[in-house]
Amino acid sequence: MPWAASNGVRFQDRAGTRALFDTPAAAETLRFLIDLYWTDRVCPPFRRQLVAYDQFQEGRVACVLAGTWSGKYVVRNTQGWKGFGLTPFPPGPQGTGYKTMTWANMLVMSSRCRQVEVAWEFIRFLCGLEGSLLKMRLLEQNSPRQDFFRTGSWQAAVKERPYLEHVPRICAVGDPLQHTQIQAVEDEVQPIFEYVLLNWPEIEAGRGRFGGPADALHLAAERVNEVYDRYGHLVRRWDGQLGRHVGEGDD
Repeated sequence: MPWAASNGVRFQDRAGTRALFDTPAAAETLRFLIDLYWTDRVCPPFRRQLVAYDQFQEGRVACVLAGTWSGKYVVRNTQGWKGFGLTPFPPGPQGTGYKTMTWANMLVMSSRCRQVEVAWEFIRFLCGLEGSLLKMRLLEQNSPRQDFFRTGSWQAAVKERPYLEHVPRICAVGDPLQHTQIQAVEDEVQPIFEYVLLNWPEIEAGRGRFGGPADALHLAAERVNEVYDRYGHLVRRWDGQLGRHVGEGDD
């Protein structure tokens, strides 16, 4: 998704209800990733792994796809190495500037919550500046708040861990990703993309299940829209149930 974003592609609409990545620019992006592996041969062998940056920590690759939170794990796993940097993706042929994908962790209250006021106050604290600074001190976790990056605590963190320098810039250029059935979406698209990447020679020879990247993206977008449609139906049903319950309470 961040590779596609750098090439001017949006993964979904802002409401998180429709897939938008079935485009020529997205197909160009997927073909670029295919070429990195099969033509340029600058990628390690494809394999499933718990983390994507273990080979970076071992000094076997020069760059890796990771997140703004990944630096602290690299430092821990290498016993203190800080000689690396974080950066958004440079623009692709169809892109207009540095890009990436961004999202924020979501907090929810169960419908069975017995202390709604206390739960809401906890959410307010955790998302507020005080809670953000506390998370940075205890967990080395950055925050999406703009005022967070203007604090002396953040400047001290950058001085201690220079790889954090570009985190505000990375956050600022990220296309927002809505949390619309993220796991269900990934379960649908991951097998499609993995098949294209792993079986490209057969596809190129006309023996694959897809005619090429564009066909794979079209199928993936259809599957994602099916997930969004199912979720939209559930939301409308929940809204209807909530409205009936409110009406009964008013009576």
